[in-house]
Amino acid sequence: MKVSVSRRQFYSSELNSTTTVYAEPGFGTPKACIIHYCTTNANLNSFDTTTIQQAWGVSYAVGSGATAFTTSMAQVQQDAAATSQGSLRYTNNAGPIFVQGSGSGNSNIWRSTGCAFINGGMTIFWANPTSGGTPPPDQRLDAIFIFFTGSDLQAANFQTSLALNVGIGLTFDVGFQPDVLIGLKNRAVAGSNNSMSYGYATRNKFAGVSNTSVLTQGSAAWHISFAQANMVQRSRHSRYFLEDVSTAGTAIASAQSGIEVDYFTSTGFHIIDRNANHASGTLICGLALKFNNEYYGSSYSTLNTTGIEKFDTRFVPQFILGVGTGTTTQNLVSAPKSPDGDAISVFAATGGSNSHRRYCFGTISVTSGATAVSGTGTSFRAQLSEDHDIYNTSGTLIGVVGAINSNTSLTLKSGATATMTDENFIAMGSSQFSTIQGNEYNNADSFAFTSQSSDIELCSSSGTVPSAYVSSNVVAFNRKPNVRLDFNLADSNPRWGWFLAISDNNRRTTGTE
Repeated sequence: MKVSVSRRQFYSSELNSTTTVYAEPGFGTPKACIIHYCTTNANLNSFDTTTIQQAWGVSYAVGSGATAFTTSMAQVQQDAAATSQGSLRYTNNAGPIFVQGSGSGNSNIWRSTGCAFINGGMTIFWANPTSGGTPPPDQRLDAIFIFFTGSDLQAANFQTSLALNVGIGLTFDVGFQPDVLIGLKNRAVAGSNNSMSYGYATRNKFAGVSNTSVLTQGSAAWHISFAQANMVQRSRHSRYFLEDVSTAGTAIASAQSGIEVDYFTSTGFHIIDRNANHASGTLICGLALKFNNEYYGSSYSTLNTTGIEKFDTRFVPQFILGVGTGTTTQNLVSAPKSPDGDAISVFAATGGSNSHRRYCFGTISVTSGATAVSGTGTSFRAQLSEDHDIYNTSGTLIGVVGAINSNTSLTLKSGATATMTDENFIAMGSSQFSTIQGNEYNNADSFAFTSQSSDIELCSSSGTVPSAYVSSNVVAFNRKPNVRLDFNLADSNPRWGWFLAISDNNRRTTGTE
């Protein structure tokens, strides 16, 4: 199996059109994809604090042929609302990305209607937003695409909206014995609150080919209130595959339904509800994957000082997926902070270094000292994002992308270091990202924020100023049997999350493609 991580920014001018997202060169046709996304008007490593509707979501696509099956789950918070406004929306096989407004702006804003895997990536079909839901002119949808492919890979979706009582189980049949499960769960109480959980589970195949026991599992949840006097939001870490959380006013209720994967079968897996009843109408869904690669999943806590934290994996990983939360205690909800705020952070990283290079389509022209770059036969929006480094084929850094104006026009952050005339070019961008959404806790006027970061960050907001309080990056894998996080910013209280590491024998470790 091979894994590729790509960043793609979508612009409001691309609505009601078909767009392309590219995997790394030579990747082939994906069989499955996970997407982390947020709405933003900010550059990479900056916060969006001005957009009225702040959204984040996780979705997946799986299948082959012209159309892939998709499920999307997204939360939206309304900024600057005296009464908290939060919404939770999921779509089933209606496009991989769907963002709906919250409160008075509850129209459809970013609405995809379908997608298809193609050689080298995927196409996404967009519709116009519904009346009143047009994104602000400066708002973009910033998405991280995690593609999976390989002749050994089997992938299938699973989902149910059936009610489950405590102690009651349910078997999913996906047609093969999975190695890894990636799951999503939502919970919404009208006029009160909503919660979204993101988790994983792994099979202990190392004990034997037919082994059905669970190796590890874990999840994280993010809760936001609705129609409360002040915004109340919390994150949670859990030992279960999927587990949500809710509030009663500003008081956190006990954890809601905790879904545990208790064993695998020859054609699927079995779950059981360990906590409160799982109500009908809420969704449990996700991806089931089977492949020859090695894998390792674990809960983790951040360092309380700067430096490198190492997690042994027994093999050389080339991809990690995970979630960071603000909770300071394993299997519990984050503590309230007033007026400080909490946030959720979902992350992915791949490759042999913190960045990777790729040759791009077409040629570019730019004058030394100028910032305007024109392209011929280029597809800037599909292949580049803001903060990409642009090189000529001799390896000279020409400049850093500041804005993408169209598929054939971009602006550098500063003047080009050399003149290029209809020349081929190379782009270098980050190979690790965290997608962040948060809000101030119990503040009279809610203050929501989003961010797309090239570090793995945990963030909070106080006095309407968001900032990172934990930040790390994945150290280049480089043939070492571990995952190493280099913390350049730490909190005195370690914070809990989970990660899943997977090997990739087809990936190079130099960071150059």
